[in-house]
Amino acid sequence: LQAPLLPEYCTPAPDDYATWPLTRKRAFPKGAFPLCTEADGYARVYSVHWERTPHFWRLLRAFREQSDCSMLMNAPFCGPGQPLASRPQDALSSFQQLDLDALVLNNFLISKE
Repeated sequence: LQAPLLPEYCTPAPDDYATWPLTRKRAFPKGAFPLCTEADGYARVYSVHWERTPHFWRLLRAFREQSDCSMLMNAPFCGPGQPLASRPQDALSSFQQLDLDALVLNNFLISKE
């Protein structure tokens, strides 16, 4: 996976995100989220809405309840020299080769543990 990753959070936003301007880029303190900030110190933050993607919204909400962290990082999913994963087989192949703990694929949580 290559930086910058894309931070995503579910709406309605937690209080600390509610004050963000309604733009797709947000400045973070230097070093706060090194994998998701670009060279200019900004990140492209994506809000996930129930109406558009209910499965992903529920995943983000469950992650927040379990971890007290409201963001997940999203990335173009592929290994070095591989094309973007466009089929489940591609995602599983990349997952085995990458240094990732878990993969959510449709309704399944796949862990290397």
